[in-house]
Amino acid sequence: MASYSSIPWGYLEPINNIYPRGILTKSSYTIGRHPNECDIILDSKELRQHEYFIHLSSKHFIIECLDNGRSIFFRDVSLFDVINLDERYLKANLLGSGSFANVYRAISHVTNTRRAIKIINKDQCEKQIGPGLSKYLYREVSIHGSVDVYHEKTDLFVEMEYAADGGALLNRIHKTCIMDEDESKFIFYQIGCALEYLHRLKIVK
Repeated sequence: MASYSSIPWGYLEPINNIYPRGILTKSSYTIGRHPNECDIILDSKELRQHEYFIHLSSKHFIIECLDNGRSIFFRDVSLFDVINLDERYLKANLLGSGSFANVYRAISHVTNTRRAIKIINKDQCEKQIGPGLSKYLYREVSIHGSVDVYHEKTDLFVEMEYAADGGALLNRIHKTCIMDEDESKFIFYQIGCALEYLHRLKIVK
């Protein structure tokens, strides 16, 4: 855990106004998009509209101050890099599929947590949407708050938080056949909240 000091040892000065600035007093800072695990969050409205946003990991940089300020380390811990999928994940069942992507449930060997992995075939994606791959990834990152993007030679991977084991709504309907009024209202409320979130971020209109 980072220690605190009342005496500043540095000041974070961005090259432009889309990045945050501030006085540094802790011994270390984690910088990235994750709202709960980062000390400095890269998730402003202006930054979301910038092409750089898709290349920012949920944890992207670490700044450390050692030896009472005599040594300062800046480390890039981003995941936008070439990886081997099987080395990083234990891939489980298929959750869904589309014209150029499949989503799998997986266990991360790094964090030992369940994740959802969207595997996007680069060639198929370009055939479907043309040269707009960056815009597609921007949309994915904008919808999901805490995701990371990295790649192999032929595929892109979008790592996302794995939702609860409730399964698909259609499967729930087929299983129960009839839902009571209270459960139906709760489900429609959740759908409405999700749509409001997407409209607020201007992801859908």
